[in-house]
Amino acid sequence: MDLNRTLAAPRRNVGDFDASGADIERDWVARTNCWSYVERVLLTHEQVREYELPAAAGKAGDPRWAGFARRYGPGRPVQWEVEALDPAELQRLVLAAVAPYID
Repeated sequence: MDLNRTLAAPRRNVGDFDASGADIERDWVARTNCWSYVERVLLTHEQVREYELPAAAGKAGDPRWAGFARRYGPGRPVQWEVEALDPAELQRLVLAAVAPYID
């Protein structure tokens, strides 16, 4: 692959919603030089709220925790697992995100 060109379609990302997970898209763009944009398909803050997903204990030593807490407001290190979604809904959301790029 030519690393000097930017791919037209954004990279899609599925992952847990936690301090490091919320930074993956920015980090991917910075490190790869392939994509100018990475779109988080799952799990977003809005989806955590919409689906009322249970929080799990987060990684207390995560250096990104302070920024995550300022942005999203949890008072203690927490994370939400993508696996907490119903499997059928998980599949529906992923397929909907990639459908525009499949002919």
